[in-house]
Amino acid sequence: MAMLPIGFIVCFWWVVAPSLVLFPIILLLENLGQLREIILALLAIPALVVLGFALPWFSGWYDIGTSLMFGRFTAASAKEKALTESIHAYRTRAI
Repeated sequence: MAMLPIGFIVCFWWVVAPSLVLFPIILLLENLGQLREIILALLAIPALVVLGFALPWFSGWYDIGTSLMFGRFTAASAKEKALTESIHAYRTRAI
């Protein structure tokens, strides 16, 4: 059941929020001709880099969620252990 709200949040941050930035850029670049294609290609490079880093992280969490739905707990247990150790290490450094 948690996949649907997570999907809505991911959809918001990947579609709705960037549209507020992309819509004015597209309107401004509409009449530039050949220069428009070059500018859009240059603007796409950082987006592809972010997507390249974010996609494995998102797919890892979705794989864990899917494996939990099918009764496999090994990946979730390993992730829980890693997160618990990370939180414990953070708390000991913070004190």
